[in-house]
Amino acid sequence: MSDQMSVEEAVKCFKIMWGKFPIPAMLLHKDRTVVALNGAYPPASSNFVGKKCFEMTRGSKVCPHCEANEAVAENKGRHAISYNWPLQQLRDCYWVPLDGYPDLYVHFGVDITAYALPELCAKEKAIAEGHAERG
Repeated sequence: MSDQMSVEEAVKCFKIMWGKFPIPAMLLHKDRTVVALNGAYPPASSNFVGKKCFEMTRGSKVCPHCEANEAVAENKGRHAISYNWPLQQLRDCYWVPLDGYPDLYVHFGVDITAYALPELCAKEKAIAEGHAERG
């Protein structure tokens, strides 16, 4: 089976599993290229397929909390809390590699702003703004 066939199969499976998930989720290549988006994204977002995920929110910079490299290298799901500056949200983020597709992973983040302590929101916002470091 060719690599292209494998990616097409992964996209099909992604759409079956994540298509109706109520939170935006994306299928990404390990180089952060967007392969597919689920149905929670507005239709206009489809122009991001083929571009880098961080171009959706940060322009040319990888998000400071990104765990994609670790998730792919370890072939293990990763988790982080981060502040999404453009959306003004504290997000519970996940990077989940796909079995059988070592170059692909699913990424999504759940808005937990309403449930988080104000101190955590302030800390993560400072990190996102570059005024503090994770530690």
